[in-house]
Amino acid sequence: MTPAPPEVWGVARYGNPCAECGWSWPAAEEAVEFVEGVADEFAHALAGRDGGTRHPDHGWTVAGYVAHVGENLRQWAERLVEAVAGQERLVDAYDPDALGRARGYDRIGAAGALWSLRGSASAWGEVLRDALLHDVVLQHATRGEQRAADVAGNNAHDAFHHLHDVRRALGLTGRSVPRGLRSGTVALRPSTPDDADAVTAWLADPAVHRWWGGRPLSREEVLAKYCGAREPDVTVFVVEVADRPAGVLQVCQDADRPGRGGVDLFLAAAEQGRGTGPAAARLLATHLLRRGWTSVTADPAQENVRAIAAWRRAGFVPTGATGEDDGHRTVLLEFRPG
Repeated sequence: MTPAPPEVWGVARYGNPCAECGWSWPAAEEAVEFVEGVADEFAHALAGRDGGTRHPDHGWTVAGYVAHVGENLRQWAERLVEAVAGQERLVDAYDPDALGRARGYDRIGAAGALWSLRGSASAWGEVLRDALLHDVVLQHATRGEQRAADVAGNNAHDAFHHLHDVRRALGLTGRSVPRGLRSGTVALRPSTPDDADAVTAWLADPAVHRWWGGRPLSREEVLAKYCGAREPDVTVFVVEVADRPAGVLQVCQDADRPGRGGVDLFLAAAEQGRGTGPAAARLLATHLLRRGWTSVTADPAQENVRAIAAWRRAGFVPTGATGEDDGHRTVLLEFRPG
């Protein structure tokens, strides 16, 4: 009997980007980093919302999707651990719906599902890095050969795809925004009220507020604008360099055109001119496109030649369009990686 051909999976099945969720498959290390932080993304989506919510097109509640992602990661991690140890490399297929019924996905709560996912994602990340180092190759019962890099990409897509499902079920419009990113010494983390004093001090410097509002802001104004109060319409990140707060980067999604949006950036005066701005902007814009965003733009003041040069170093190119903001004539640039 001729063996059945391997099940079509990964990019071959879903497309790149995925036709349903918009995910673009990254390099293995970036896939691992995404999975390690995915519990925060689910927690952010579920904050203040009912984990028992179910979309009419979906079989599971939103908490059930969180539970599934955690269990899928744990099962793949178990097989990779065995393979690294020189033991079993065969991965059996399983029915996620049957597992969901056995585990009671309809009754599981968000808190328990998130707790489980955090543990699974952390352990999975440690195991995946080890498996990549050892060039592990698994043999899936229906998909055939699965390299460690394939597992990283496919598991990351599964997690993001179900984050997309959860956001859809909860009525969260637009594309998701990362809850934290890092590349080398530059990192982005969502701002909090604890950042108000630092941001207020940065904006008190004329070298900063000249191009950012034209005046210093009070602490109350900073709390209202740059410390998380405008979520989900505007996500504000603190830019860190070697874990040192250095500035602010924000992203605003176009309400009328989901998947399109703009980014703005300012750095403390002492942090300018070190390449931090371009690195931070490129880091965020790259990951937004990976999540299915279709356009990321910036609109610096036309007279701010230094800022325009920095945006261009980040990969933003002039579109020819102009506008006005805070009394300045602006130029529109769009991120075009490559």
